[in-house]
Amino acid sequence: MKQKVEDIKTFIKYYSQLNIETTPLELNDNIDTFFITNNIDDHYTINEHIDDIAYMNEILYLAEAVGTDKEFYIFYLMSEGRTLEEVGKVFSLSRGRVRQVYDDVIIKIISKQ
Repeated sequence: MKQKVEDIKTFIKYYSQLNIETTPLELNDNIDTFFITNNIDDHYTINEHIDDIAYMNEILYLAEAVGTDKEFYIFYLMSEGRTLEEVGKVFSLSRGRVRQVYDDVIIKIISKQ
């Protein structure tokens, strides 16, 4: 499923604005109650954005596989909704260079799919 760079950028922008809250799994149970299924609602919630989360996880997995550590962290920060300026300050890069690295990682992801 090959996609254009702009399609992935659009998805990442949309995803970063979802404000998806994750519910941590609380394991307060002891060994006697851990395997009882009548309290399953206490531990898990259904997220309406499950497909988006799965797709974003796939993109992040591919970004980590195809990029260097620096490229991955630039991509990750951008996918979290950080601005070019914010990411540039972290890595001492210009806005243009951050955009270039971000685009390069997306191109690598597309070629890997």
